Amino acid sequence: MLAEALDSHVGERGADDLGLAAEEATVLGTIFPALASGSAGGADKRQRAGGRPLLRALRLLLARIGEDTPLVLALDDLHWADAASIDFVCHLLHRGPEGRVLLLCASRAAQTEPRLLTALEEAERHGLGRRLDLAPLSEAEAGELIGDELAPAVRESVFRESGGNPFYLERLAATAKRTSELPAGRAGDAATAIPPVVSTVIQQEIDALPEAARTLLHAAAVAGEPIEPDLAAEIAELPESDALAALDALVAEDLVRPLEEPRRFRFRHPIVRRAVYESAGAGWRLAAHARAAAALAERGAPAMARAHHVERSAPVGDEQAIALLTAAAEEAASRAPDSAAEWFAAALRLIPERPDQLERRLRLMVQRAAALGVSGDVEGNREALRAYLRLAPRDQDRARELLLDELAALPDQESREAAELKRVLAISCIPDADWRAVGRWARAALAADPADMVRVGALSALAMAELGLGHPGEADRAVSEAAALFDRLGEEEVAVRQGGIAGWLGTVELRLEHPGDALRHARRAVSLNQARGPLAVGLL
Repeated sequence: MLAEALDSHVGERGADDLGLAAEEATVLGTIFPALASGSAGGADKRQRAGGRPLLRALRLLLARIGEDTPLVLALDDLHWADAASIDFVCHLLHRGPEGRVLLLCASRAAQTEPRLLTALEEAERHGLGRRLDLAPLSEAEAGELIGDELAPAVRESVFRESGGNPFYLERLAATAKRTSELPAGRAGDAATAIPPVVSTVIQQEIDALPEAARTLLHAAAVAGEPIEPDLAAEIAELPESDALAALDALVAEDLVRPLEEPRRFRFRHPIVRRAVYESAGAGWRLAAHARAAAALAERGAPAMARAHHVERSAPVGDEQAIALLTAAAEEAASRAPDSAAEWFAAALRLIPERPDQLERRLRLMVQRAAALGVSGDVEGNREALRAYLRLAPRDQDRARELLLDELAALPDQESREAAELKRVLAISCIPDADWRAVGRWARAALAADPADMVRVGALSALAMAELGLGHPGEADRAVSEAAALFDRLGEEEVAVRQGGIAGWLGTVELRLEHPGDALRHARRAVSLNQARGPLAVGLL
């Protein structure tokens, strides 16, 4: 390490310019070829040189370099330094450098040799050195480092992935600038690859581990944070004693760090978890996720805690997995609609694409579209609805027959219950593109005594009908009235049925090229869900 730092400078000046005696140049020639003597006697002396004579000569060399101009010797990643370099740094810390020389070292405390830490403590006690424990960069400091070329959302994601580490931060920012993609937030999500230089550095740390520690580390990446040693051990298929010994090795290498809570750990940085996860074989990860799901089920973990692992390990046709993913999605629909949409999609992937499964698939597609709408993903919501309409049977007669029977059974055809059924009948005609029927039922709902949110839904359906009939002006007026009413309503009125109705309002706003209004209304739906907890979400 010292040779790399000083070799070019020593080579440019030479022994005479540095004022080195022949004996000193010979000793230093063991590490600086430019100072080596070509004689046989010089070779013998170089073979005998080392230990304290070499340390004294190096200290003198720094002093001579610093005579003309102050010298700053910066040694980075000292935790990876060779033993000779550590010897010299300890020597300088014990005695202090001569002349105008400042030694600046950077090292990971958890991976630094104990003798170097002891030497630093002694240097601080005698006023010869100072230790600075560097905290991760704050978001503001990170912004200063990477600049403002990236969009705010991208900068936020880069900062989160980096964990405030400047090296990771710069590399992730460079990748984001090249690809204009957000770094993935979830381990295993390869939407944006980890920068190769970062991956290589972390892979070197992984490769240096004993086999058991490496397996436990991969298992921890599959399990997620916070790391629970007993769960990671089950996933890794390691006995408890072996797992705890492996955990000690991971902590010693600073790949994972203990949390204040007992028996809980975390990865050094988020990107370390991603790199570890991706370094495990794809087949091993499949089996590991299955073991994780089984272990969590044995512990009685809820569906939402198991869904991530089931999603990544279950085969097509696994009915238990489909049921669990659907239950988790329905549970998450109001609190975490983006996760709900992901799990509905995962359940759909596991259902065979056979005619006898069509109705089941359509039901999940409707639920996924609703979750996307509530999450604020207006484009995803629109694509999901298009997929539903492409797949849905054109004959909706049976569904409408049931609705008509229910409507006919009501004693008051102008009641709020009747208005709601008429609104649903209007929506049921949309897949058939029967715009006249959509408009007829929407007007019937408006002519009854609809609740305010039912009126919003009926106006949205009427706007869809007018648009389908080629009357964009009428459609715009209807959706404007619906939006104005939606904006005026209080939280209690909106929350009862906001999921599906807000979705239809946003859909027609998108078709009328009002994306800002659609996004604003979707965000209101999301904020209400987060504030109030679970709500029923549907498209009708």
